[in-house]
Amino acid sequence: MPEADPESITKIDGHYMYEGKAAAYLIVDGEEAAFVDTVTRFSQPALLRALEAAGLTPEQVRYIIVTHVHLDHSGGAPALAEVCKNATVLAQPRAGRHLVDPTRLIAGVRGVYGDRFDELYGVIDPIPKDRVEILEDGEFREMGNRTFTFFDAPGHARHHFVIQDSGTNSVFAGDAFGTCFPQHYQAERPFLNYVCAPPDFDPAVAKKTVQRIIDTGVERVFVAHFGIVNELAEAHEQLFTTLDEYDALVNQAAATGLEGEKLYDYCGDATTQLVNKRLTEADLDSSDETIHFWANTEHMITSKGLAFLAEKRRG
Repeated sequence: MPEADPESITKIDGHYMYEGKAAAYLIVDGEEAAFVDTVTRFSQPALLRALEAAGLTPEQVRYIIVTHVHLDHSGGAPALAEVCKNATVLAQPRAGRHLVDPTRLIAGVRGVYGDRFDELYGVIDPIPKDRVEILEDGEFREMGNRTFTFFDAPGHARHHFVIQDSGTNSVFAGDAFGTCFPQHYQAERPFLNYVCAPPDFDPAVAKKTVQRIIDTGVERVFVAHFGIVNELAEAHEQLFTTLDEYDALVNQAAATGLEGEKLYDYCGDATTQLVNKRLTEADLDSSDETIHFWANTEHMITSKGLAFLAEKRRG
């Protein structure tokens, strides 16, 4: 079932790969609505059920907001835009061009997932250019009694922005504020990780984005993987520590001289050790299968991102 908190926000499980991995959000204000992220085209029934449960129709959706174009968050945007015919798709400049022409995006993701692409994402159609609105850093749009302010948020991806919502004093952060799965809460203390996606992962830039989100003064952050982060001081500290540790890991990997699969395996093993150490520090049992699974749910992507950055740093 979708989870609502605060009242005007509904978290929707997109059932990407499995339950509880990737979320979309529905924002309702009066007779209008906006979706933040769409997960994949296979998530559309869940999004439309949430809209119906809110007493609204697809024609009342004003905005479809794409935090970034990684397909576990944007893959459903074309299909949703076909149904929500009055909606404008809002995107960061680097993201918008991939929504209008997804050819390069599709090729890149096929290179990662191979034969699983069709199973995971299905058909990714272009979105007509006149349906996509590009928003620059600091621009805003209004819906009902609230204002959405958009900020560039690189670090995880250069085509990423985040959305500050005046109606709930919150930020919708996509992947720019790490991952925070409910399975890692202990005594109301969250455990956060960070997805180091190739080719754009940059730990120093990611820290600047995290700091910018904190500096907005919001009360909570909605993350795509997976839900609501309320303990922002603790999250801030954890994310900075994690990003510093990944930064050091990249330097160590670069110094090994390893290449290709051997470099990827090195980064994978080192990442597992690092995550297990952080779980122990958070008083979480890394030998628990559930805890270990969710802590490593983006392990493949992070390992590739660290290996890619290690090669880049070698020059």
